[in-house]
Amino acid sequence: MLSRLAHVHGIPIRDSSTEGDCLALAASRLTQRGREYASRLVRVWQPFVYGGQDTQAATVYILCDEFASALDSASPLDSLRSGGGA
Repeated sequence: MLSRLAHVHGIPIRDSSTEGDCLALAASRLTQRGREYASRLVRVWQPFVYGGQDTQAATVYILCDEFASALDSASPLDSLRSGGGA
């Protein structure tokens, strides 16, 4: 997700950026669907990585299935530039 945010959406993620920092930086550059997806991914990621809690495989599969469609979406600014609504 970090690579997609940085390279597709131009979000200036630093080595020191926390998950919360990344979500805040991404807020203005992602569609609502993208923001919701990124938040959901972080909510699944944190207890797994930091708390050692198991994550259900079905949850991971859903996140994987939705990754491209949620994060490849045009940003709100792209929509405005092309004449669409945000």
